[in-house]
This record gives sequence, structure tokens and C-alpha cells, in this order.
Amino acid sequence: MENPRASFKGHTVETPWTRTQLIYFSSYATWNYATAPFNFLVPGIEINQFESWNENGEILDRLEVIYPDGFATHSKRQIFYFNQDGLLKRHDYWPEVLGGSSATQIIEEYQEFEGIKTGTKRNIYVLNDEDNSYNKDFVLVSINIKEVKFEK
Repeated sequence: MENPRASFKGHTVETPWTRTQLIYFSSYATWNYATAPFNFLVPGIEINQFESWNENGEILDRLEVIYPDGFATHSKRQIFYFNQDGLLKRHDYWPEVLGGSSATQIIEEYQEFEGIKTGTKRNIYVLNDEDNSYNKDFVLVSINIKEVKFEK
């Protein structure tokens, strides 16, 4: 398929996917989850700092990241939340392949691999855009990372 992104036109959360769509989504999503915030250095990315956010008593710094056209990711605009140690704790986005529905990814259980800390537990929830909240009772996707290897 030459343009897998275009095959999602008109999709909603309830629309069934083809195998090719699942492979496309899983590939770009995993790549972006694994490379953020390193992918912020890609030419053409715009970064804006928002006011801090109180997440259950923890003050998080927020960055709005605008990805350039053609960058395979969930949505052109995304919000990333970092704690005082510089660790990514939350990631909000609006997946275009799901009709722009709102989602947030909560990143936990940091471990160090080859000197780099990364969250090994990632749960994705429906985001309520009105108050920036999410319901932890319903997990859309759960990702558990067991091992990470970095190569030059």
C-alpha cells in the first residue's frame, strides 16, 4: 500500500482495521513512543512551552509539539508532560487514524537501560478534552517493556 495513512479516511474508534492498517499504526506508534523526546530534534518540529500542570499532586512541565507535515505520528499537535527529573510522565494526542479522538498515555515504572531511563509501563486512556482528565478504569492499550537496547 503506497499511502497507508490515507486508508484511514473517515475512520472512527469503532471502524475495523485491515491487517495493513494495524501494521502501519503499530509501527509508527511504537517508533514514536520509543523515540520521544529524541524525535523533537527532527527538522521542522515546533515546540511551545505551556504552563505547568498539577497531575495528582506532581507538578509537570508541558510542551506542545507540532510535527511537520508528512511526519508519521498520531496527530500533528501533541502535548508532552515531564516531571522535575526530566522524565516523560504523560503524553496527550488526537489520533487522526481514529477520527481525531482524544487519548493520553501515562508512562510509569522507569528503569535504566545502558545509562538511559525509560518508562517500562505505558497505559493509554481516553482523554477528556474539557478538563484534561482521563478515566483509569478503562485502558485502551497497555504496553509493558521488558528490555531496551540502544545501538549507534
